[in-house]
Amino acid sequence: MKPSSSHLNLRTGWLGFLLLGAISLLIQTLLIREALFAFHGGEVGLGLFFAVWLGGIALGAWVGSVRVGSGAHRAPGSLTFTSGLILLVMAGVIAVGLMRHHRLWLPLPVGGFLPAGTYLLLLLGSAFPVGCLTGLLFPLGLSIWRIKPGPAYAWEALGSMAGGALTAYLALPRFGALEILGGAGVGTLLFAARGRSRWVAGGLALVLGVSLAAGLIGRVDTFWLDRRFRGLETGADARLHLDTPYHHVTLAEFGEEPSLYIDGLYAGNVADAYVDSLQAALVAGVHPTPAKTIVIAPAFSGPVGVLAGAHGVSLRLLRLDERLDQAILARHPFLANRLAALQQAGRLHTGDPREMLAGGGEKVDLIAVLGTGPVNGTENRLYTREFFALCAELLRPGGRLVLTLPGTANVPSPWDVRMRASVFCALQQAFDEVLILPGEEHLLVGAGPRGRGGPEPPLTLSADSLSARRARAWPGGAAWPAAFFARLLPAQRQETLQQAVAHEAAGSEPNADRHPRAYYAQLRRWDHLTGGTLGGLLGWWHGRPWTGSGALLLVLGALALLVRRRWGQAALTIATTGFAGMGLDVIVLLLFQTYCGALYLKVGLVTGLFMVGLAIGAALGHRLPSQGPRKTLAGADLLWILLLLGAVLALPVLDRCSAAQCELLLLGAALAGGIITGLPFPAAARAWGLRRKKAPGRDPDSARAWAGGAADAADHAGAILGGLLAGTFLIPLLGYAGALLCLLAVKTLSAAGALMDLSAADG
Repeated sequence: MKPSSSHLNLRTGWLGFLLLGAISLLIQTLLIREALFAFHGGEVGLGLFFAVWLGGIALGAWVGSVRVGSGAHRAPGSLTFTSGLILLVMAGVIAVGLMRHHRLWLPLPVGGFLPAGTYLLLLLGSAFPVGCLTGLLFPLGLSIWRIKPGPAYAWEALGSMAGGALTAYLALPRFGALEILGGAGVGTLLFAARGRSRWVAGGLALVLGVSLAAGLIGRVDTFWLDRRFRGLETGADARLHLDTPYHHVTLAEFGEEPSLYIDGLYAGNVADAYVDSLQAALVAGVHPTPAKTIVIAPAFSGPVGVLAGAHGVSLRLLRLDERLDQAILARHPFLANRLAALQQAGRLHTGDPREMLAGGGEKVDLIAVLGTGPVNGTENRLYTREFFALCAELLRPGGRLVLTLPGTANVPSPWDVRMRASVFCALQQAFDEVLILPGEEHLLVGAGPRGRGGPEPPLTLSADSLSARRARAWPGGAAWPAAFFARLLPAQRQETLQQAVAHEAAGSEPNADRHPRAYYAQLRRWDHLTGGTLGGLLGWWHGRPWTGSGALLLVLGALALLVRRRWGQAALTIATTGFAGMGLDVIVLLLFQTYCGALYLKVGLVTGLFMVGLAIGAALGHRLPSQGPRKTLAGADLLWILLLLGAVLALPVLDRCSAAQCELLLLGAALAGGIITGLPFPAAARAWGLRRKKAPGRDPDSARAWAGGAADAADHAGAILGGLLAGTFLIPLLGYAGALLCLLAVKTLSAAGALMDLSAADG
């Protein structure tokens, strides 16, 4: 017996929504990575990205629901939806191109940071249209296949999970963005290869597949990457582009000078005899005899090779990705001997530095973190009090911890001082003595781990001691006299910098895993460098965190009452659910970066698992009794309160878990948040659908499609605020616990309204 035509159409509809979710999240993942590069790795821009993306979906869903609800749209079968999917892939390619070449069409100074307004313009021109098309296709699909909103929402969310997971684990480590979009295009064209269009769609899929296999699209992708790097106007030529689990790395050359760029920011020379020797001498000179040393660096470059050749130093290198070293050695083989010696001695380690240090091991004299400072989550996790305490446990008596921070040769700006103060304060909680040294790269040194209970040798960094220590470490070369170090580190400049940072640190809180205060300093610095106008508001809010947050909650409460009065409790529940769901998703993403350190490639996995939760929640909500939508809405609000309260209480648990355990816990939180986000969606759509059916001249199918689109629009409208506030303001200003408490307050207000409605109905 052949299946009926309606059954075949239903299967096609399920597959269509599955593809919509997969393509949408695939494009979102790629655009997030492009946005991170445009923002030089700073995650504070993620909130604005999600706000614009979700705003596009909300607008598209609302326009689509109005169109199908008015009866103006008469679908000619699945062709319209399929054309929309093909257009979505094409829009993704255009969006990636606009992101990569934004310095060609945006008014930006050479080497300048993206101002908030310009960054918003970039997102509106690239991510917003893709979001609009995604939202528009949802009610369109409902009207074509007559699928109920709950199951359609579930299938779309399931596809999102598949797209996110495949992108994170299979595609990104192996292929470029255009190649991934090309693969999505092949799949979409094969879906379109039905009926009269099968020969055209099949032929296009074949041509696109052959282009992928022949590497033509890959070469275009590399060309676009070269153009993106050239837009930074560094004067260097890109030689290699590499996506690590942590960030995008570019190996470039200016003449014969090889350099590293991480997310578009200069991270140092691969080999510069003078600069490398100078930094190595200062790093090694903070300890009298650093016999056993651990160096944490992105790769075997810069001063690492010089330190590895120091006399009497047994060095262990903790690096993030061995592929970068392989690429460096392929072009600069003179480093190979020292790297091979480390590898043969078993002192070359690849992976997350925090996880490797947490494993314990032999005690050492010196730990050196040669990073770029807490400019993003990957680096920030190496500049928190929890990481410093971990290092202190591994140091021998008299051991030292030394950190590099990009700085100015003289007194730093107030914005730099704030960031250094939060790191300085964090070091003071782990060490008795903390010094900061001036220079183009400031050095922060910690000595005397707290809680040891015994006298520690004093931290001495005089010009004479630095000269003598350098001579012992490199006895074969010419001596560096004490006068050289005295000119390099003038006592007055050193004292001025020490006093300025120590004074600021006295009124600061430490940079911590659960409250990354360096994010706030970066936000202020970004606002200052780009000529923004948020500085006054941010400063006031930072000085009165709970007063400012209370004012924000009053504004959100007034907005919630307006939504409830105008559109009812169903609208309020679904909007605040979107607010809490997106806020929690952003919090989980940044916590994942903090505790696991590998968000760059796994952002699609985290978001995709949240989408699986949406699918499960929507499926469960669809199976609940249709007679009691008020109970479902009230129950979902109460579940949100329990989840958010549990998340606040569970935050300290992350400090005691390994990276793998943290990853499981955070993925579980993303899944749970997705389930509760999807749970009330069918009930809200059902409640609005019933109201729509009562209107004269409305047929049930158009009412159902309208209700599904309206609920989708309300969900994403709330998510705009959740993503924007949590990612951009609440986490830098209040920390993760404070951000979760703000989400909890909003959901408590919604739950109060839902319980009032439920009580009135029972009465």
